[in-house]
Amino acid sequence: MNEKYMGPYRIIALLGQGGMAQVFRAEHAVMEREVALKELLPVFLSEPQAEARFLREAKLLAKLEHSAIVPIYDSGKDEQSQRLYLVMRLMKGGSLDDRLKAKGKLSVIEYLPILQRVVQALTFAHKNNVVHRDLKPGNVMFDGEGQAYLSDFGIAHVAQQTVPMTATGARLGTPQYMAPEQFDSGLVDGRTDQYALAVMSYQVLTGKRPFDADTLARLMKMHLLDAPPALTLPDAKLGDRINAVLQKALAKEPSERFTSCTAFLQAFEQAVRASQPRTLPTQLEATLREATWVEDTTVIEEAPAWQMAQPVRPAPPVQHPTISPPAYTAPQVAPNKKGMPVWMLGCAGVIALAMLGFLGVLALQAMRSNSPTPQSNIIADTASPLSTDSPTRRVQQPTSVSSSFECAGVLPTRLQIGQTVQVPAGQDANAVWRDPYKRNEKLGLVAPKIPFEIIDGPVCDEYVWWRVHLPNGIKGWTAESDQYTYWLEVVR
Repeated sequence: MNEKYMGPYRIIALLGQGGMAQVFRAEHAVMEREVALKELLPVFLSEPQAEARFLREAKLLAKLEHSAIVPIYDSGKDEQSQRLYLVMRLMKGGSLDDRLKAKGKLSVIEYLPILQRVVQALTFAHKNNVVHRDLKPGNVMFDGEGQAYLSDFGIAHVAQQTVPMTATGARLGTPQYMAPEQFDSGLVDGRTDQYALAVMSYQVLTGKRPFDADTLARLMKMHLLDAPPALTLPDAKLGDRINAVLQKALAKEPSERFTSCTAFLQAFEQAVRASQPRTLPTQLEATLREATWVEDTTVIEEAPAWQMAQPVRPAPPVQHPTISPPAYTAPQVAPNKKGMPVWMLGCAGVIALAMLGFLGVLALQAMRSNSPTPQSNIIADTASPLSTDSPTRRVQQPTSVSSSFECAGVLPTRLQIGQTVQVPAGQDANAVWRDPYKRNEKLGLVAPKIPFEIIDGPVCDEYVWWRVHLPNGIKGWTAESDQYTYWLEVVR
């Protein structure tokens, strides 16, 4: 039996074939390491552009060294056949396309870590001025441990490239995932990959692509003109929020999409968090907590166009001020010149102490009656004492003038330290927390139309937070706003 070799690599089996190349399972003859070997199809050997594009992919992969991009090991030309090849890590877990063929679709819990890895890879590529242009389930691979990797940069676009890699009028990509600008102007950037990422996300979660047709002309028309169908999931709230994120990323105009794939991922994660804040599965909660994407902090991204449900916004435990009775000095008793019996002096002392105790009780009750009483519409949820410590993590140090303070993805603040504010009439009670970031200890709820004072802040995550002092003495953190809703208004 004649064994086929490509350079020093022994060909074991064909793994798949695309438009320009075929991929084999192979083994290095000396190192005995199994690899994936990508060979340019013989029909393209006479086309200089195809050969240049193939070699360019090898150079790109060598530069794009990232933990979420399939690494390249080697490249070369076989001396006997004169065929070009490049050698990559063998992804033993198959592709995302394989998983969809086996299961039909994935749950949000299954898909989110995959999405995070793909966005990490795309963010790194975009920061190196590389646009993938062919993102699809078949180009998302898995290693033996189930980690996702982005592959196939064969038709990637390099921003500084001066020599065209395609013929005039050519459109490269997989039509079902191509953004409108790939059919139209051909001018691409990172938002082009974001569009394909949204198409892929829609397919993974529903089992079907948003646009499909039996001819290229009809498919092109759908991408250029038709609105994408709404995504629906068994959890209606989750489906609505993720649909809003995907609809924005699938906008026909790149300027109407998120500014980056990172911003898309953050909106996606926030949609998941907001749908079931108290009942997130442990696995999904851990995935959200352990996200390690690279964020472009120079861009303030507008929020997705969905109306976030108002969180349950808690309130403080009733705390009475500690009242100490006034200091008492016993009156001086004049010496008994007449030699009053000792027992009479003892009785007089007992009576005096009893009267003083009685007067002290009366004084204490009077002071309590004059102290501020907890208002009936401030509902205590816990009696634990409130720490005066600031939250464990801050986005920005508190400032007394906060008119210029902005958080990415939320409404700009309208408040500042020292103002008296309240929850507007007709809204739900606002929650007060010990720590706005952990939100694991709710101090209570403050009802509408109860004035209270801002004493510190702001800080932000998906909400803008202020530290407040309530009428009953409680101090904690409460939210002013999220993307589209203000929950506090200025009284004075």
